[in-house]
Amino acid sequence: MATHGSIVRVIRWSARIWGTGAALFWGAFFVEHLAWFSVGSPTPPLHVWLQQGLHAAMIVGLLAAWQYERVAGAVALLASIVFFASVAGPRFWPFVATTVPPALAFIYCGIRSAAR
Repeated sequence: MATHGSIVRVIRWSARIWGTGAALFWGAFFVEHLAWFSVGSPTPPLHVWLQQGLHAAMIVGLLAAWQYERVAGAVALLASIVFFASVAGPRFWPFVATTVPPALAFIYCGIRSAAR
């Protein structure tokens, strides 16, 4: 029978693999959208700056969760929901489904590890 520690380890590594993949995937879009901020281009409106900030927070949260599971997982969770609610339109649910599970898994693992 699997022990509590081994189950948390499997969930943690699953979150790390999925979260890193999601960060790389969404990071490619982030880099592509940096063209809006290039020298010589008109300054983007405030809402674009805010959305890009949420996008960055989501990516950083997914990567920082390797070390700071609860806090960074919560940052990734909240930033992704707010970001996708503002930009994804009808694709909200599929986009959230690629990002929220590893964030929730990180939070779960952080809570379970702290309880020990």
